[in-house]
Amino acid sequence: MKYTHEELEVIADATGHDCHLCHQPIDFEGYGDCKNPDGWQVDHVRPKSKGGHNGYTNLRAAHAYCNQAKGNKSNRSIRSKFRVKGMPASTSTRIWKGVGYVALGVGAIWLLGEIFKPKQNFANNTQG
Repeated sequence: MKYTHEELEVIADATGHDCHLCHQPIDFEGYGDCKNPDGWQVDHVRPKSKGGHNGYTNLRAAHAYCNQAKGNKSNRSIRSKFRVKGMPASTSTRIWKGVGYVALGVGAIWLLGEIFKPKQNFANNTQG
């Protein structure tokens, strides 16, 4: 099946540009390049031979090697071979987690500043 650049972006973003089987990064520009070790293909989560469809919910980025090793087996069986579980987080999930970590860090810095703020000494402060 032929995909547009925009469709490939949506598919790759679903796993944060990582192979959904081994969780290692894919080379986005290496789409369809089986000689590139980070080259990738579009994998059907549920194989078409087992009733899978071509909708985005069934399409994920996978290294060419991983996809060929999977064949029409289950994702769980091939992921266990690579000793990984589940699917990598999407790009948007990673962004939101990053925003959360930044907010947490800013909050922690503010709190530490408040805890260790020098106290004013009112005893030496006289008004005339």
